[in-house]
Amino acid sequence: MIEPKRVLRALAEHWALLEPLCEHFDQGTLSLSELRLQLAAQQQDSTPQDITNLLDVWIRLDILVPVAKSPNRFELNAQIHDFLSYLRREHRLGLCLEIEAYLRHLERLAGYIQDAFDVRDANDLARQLRLLDMRVRDVLKKLANDEQALVAVADRAKTSD
Repeated sequence: MIEPKRVLRALAEHWALLEPLCEHFDQGTLSLSELRLQLAAQQQDSTPQDITNLLDVWIRLDILVPVAKSPNRFELNAQIHDFLSYLRREHRLGLCLEIEAYLRHLERLAGYIQDAFDVRDANDLARQLRLLDMRVRDVLKKLANDEQALVAVADRAKTSD
């Protein structure tokens, strides 16, 4: 029986390792050696014993389960995989909404810049341009953090035309 508190604690503690693995498990199962290679690439300072201990914990908590007809291959527990997929999807949607809010703010700033230019207000124009520069940098950081958010924003822009 899965102990919810221990599993949630393990998921939170190892999120940085599980999230990229979740993408691999979306494509299918992984062998024990593939799992070791993936984890070693993510945790370069870990020893093989550390990786073995981590895999043992995940197997004991039923986070990783052996494939029925191929015990040397593993997959994420179906419920845990669904839960992680849900969390990843919600995170991407949250980033999309945040980026859209930034883009709306950029549109407003562009309007303020045009107004300042029209009335020849150099001080207001300089202030608005600084704000625009800061916001563009923020948006670029967000986009660099999640390419999927960019794809979703682009898809929404295409459908709204």
